[in-house]
Amino acid sequence: MVDTGATISGITSKMIILMGLKPASEDSFTTAQGSGTAKIYVLDVIFPEGKVFENIEALEIAGDGHSDFLIGMNIISQGDMALTSVNGRSAFSFRTPPAERYIDFKQE
Repeated sequence: MVDTGATISGITSKMIILMGLKPASEDSFTTAQGSGTAKIYVLDVIFPEGKVFENIEALEIAGDGHSDFLIGMNIISQGDMALTSVNGRSAFSFRTPPAERYIDFKQE
């Protein structure tokens, strides 16, 4: 799951247990649902095409039963992200490093 409103990424308790992760710290957070404190984990994130993001902070999240990892701005800000839709199908793309200029679809 991708969340442009999340400062850092998130990982579910289920995945934390499965991966045997240990918390690195604890911090406060605020969401649309409220605020609280949660454990922070540091991990490497590997995208399907092989891109590795090292030492990514991820906040422990409850999860929604559909996704075990939330990609936050601490990853998104390291590249260019695009979501395109054709004939009712959508595709997510991400590249790093980011382009040297902003992508402007109005110019095409």
